[in-house]
Amino acid sequence: MDTRPMDLEHIHAIRDRELESICNLIRRFKPSAQPLDVLDVGAGSGRQAAGLAALGHRVSAVDIDTSAYADSACYPISIYDGRNLPFADASFDVVVSSNVLEHVQDLDALLADMSRVLRREGIAVHVLPTHTWRVWTTLAHAPWVLKRSWQLITGGRQRRTQAGGDSRAHAERRASMSVIIPSRHGERGNLLTEVWYFSPAWWRRTFRRNGWTPVHDEKCDLFYTGTMLLSTRLDLAARQGLARFLGSSTHGYVLRSRRGMESAATNLLDEY
Repeated sequence: MDTRPMDLEHIHAIRDRELESICNLIRRFKPSAQPLDVLDVGAGSGRQAAGLAALGHRVSAVDIDTSAYADSACYPISIYDGRNLPFADASFDVVVSSNVLEHVQDLDALLADMSRVLRREGIAVHVLPTHTWRVWTTLAHAPWVLKRSWQLITGGRQRRTQAGGDSRAHAERRASMSVIIPSRHGERGNLLTEVWYFSPAWWRRTFRRNGWTPVHDEKCDLFYTGTMLLSTRLDLAARQGLARFLGSSTHGYVLRSRRGMESAATNLLDEY
C-alpha cells in the first residue's frame, strides 16, 4: 500500500500509542523488580524495543529475516526462524509483541517457545488487531484504491514529463493492480473469516489451548484502518474519540504461562 513519508509518520504515531498501552499493562501487572528483562518478538525496525529500553528495561529484540523493516532498524535486532527463540530457558520477565502474532505461521510452536523463555512469574503482553479493524479496513479499501489510482495517474504524468519515460509509472500501476481486490491480512482464514480470527474470543481460546492463562485484556481505544486512508489528517485524539463509536482497532492481552503458574503453586505448597 501507499507508504509515503506521511504514512510512515502515521504508522509511528500509531505504534507509539500502542507502546503506551503495552507499558501501562507491564506497570500494572509486573510492577516490581524494575528494570525488567524484556523480549520484543517481531520487533520490526525496533522502534518499540528502543522505547522500552529508554524506560530502563533490558530489551532483546527478534524478527525474521524477511521483515519489511530490516533496512530501517533503529535498535539491534536478532534474526530468528519464526518458531524457535534464540535464548535460554527462563531468560525474560516479560515477552511482548505488537501486531505480530496474526502473521505467525506456526503460532502454536512460537507460543510454546515464548513460555519456555519466560520466567516463572513473568507475563506476556500482546497487542493484536481486532475484528473491528478487519471490518473497517475492508470497507475502506475501495476509497483507498481510488486515492492510490489518482496518485499513480498524476504521479506518472509528472515523472514522464521529468524523465521522458513511463517505465516506472507502468511498474507502479502493475503493482497496484494486484491489490485492487482486498486480501486477508494474517496467516489464517480469508478476508471474511478473519473477522473471527481477529476477535478477542478467538485469541483467548487460542492462548488457553496453548497453555497460557489470559489474566486481563482490554481495548487499546484507538481507531485506524490498514489502508491508512486519512493517515495524519486524523490526529490521535480524534482516533481515540472515534474508537468509542466505531470500535478499537487493537486489543491488548496480558497472559501468564500455565506452566509458570503451576510451578509457582507447587513451590508455595512445598513451603507449607
